[in-house]
Amino acid sequence: MINLKVLINSLKSEDFRSKNTSYLRGYHSRSKDNLLLLPVSAITDYFRCPRCAYLRHVLHIPLANNQSVRGLLYHRAYEWFFSKEEMFVSMLLYHSFEFILQRFDDLIAELEMELKNNFQPIYKRMKLDYTSDWIELKEILKQKFKKWLEQKKLILRDFEKGKFIPERKFEVFLSSPTLGVRGKIDMIEDTIPIDIKTGKAPTIGVKLEHALQLAWYALLMEYRFNIDVNFGEVYYAQVDELRTVALDSKLRMLAFEVKDSAQEAFKKFIPPGGSCIYCKLYTRKEG
Repeated sequence: MINLKVLINSLKSEDFRSKNTSYLRGYHSRSKDNLLLLPVSAITDYFRCPRCAYLRHVLHIPLANNQSVRGLLYHRAYEWFFSKEEMFVSMLLYHSFEFILQRFDDLIAELEMELKNNFQPIYKRMKLDYTSDWIELKEILKQKFKKWLEQKKLILRDFEKGKFIPERKFEVFLSSPTLGVRGKIDMIEDTIPIDIKTGKAPTIGVKLEHALQLAWYALLMEYRFNIDVNFGEVYYAQVDELRTVALDSKLRMLAFEVKDSAQEAFKKFIPPGGSCIYCKLYTRKEG
């Protein structure tokens, strides 16, 4: 747990300022014409907590904790699952439900190796138990795979009618000097941006910060591809639900307001704010 009071006092010190003035100035002139290209994640982080967003995106202080690292692990696994759906459909044409389910361990071996290579060293540095998290994640994926296979009759019927898996692109990086924003979209299905969330889902609808994230993805897609993007979707993995968001003018206006506020705040040293129950740096109130 990071003690914000101790951390921020150290950041305010003259020694820190003298050593990092040029670095901070470089951050604000990173893009052409001294325009700050904000990551979409910086905007949504700012919406949750301005101070934490500053520490993460301006000072680049690692804010990873047990929950965030675990979330990244799960996020990559679900992204892998979506990317393999077309292959699963093809297998259903030639093999039985039981045969494919029995091959689950073989199908997931590639993902298991990738995650082990990329995440086990991180878990080790943070003194976390990677093996237990992987075993739990593997069982969740197996149940999701089984549920997906149980719908094979409907899938096969649509497949035979020519309704294939929609065209999908993963980890799409987009930027716009005009908008002053850059971002990475988890998945684009046809013309719909989809964001994968592994944390707790709201009872209904989507969290406002997630809707704002989709609004910026839509704006970036419209700028890059010259198309209209009126809807986005959030996939909440814990409840296995895909929820739709209408990307209307009111939401887009709020997205610009938050971005402008973040851009101004990041030019200062430490934005105002205290403890935050919504971000990864939750601590007791300073006192």
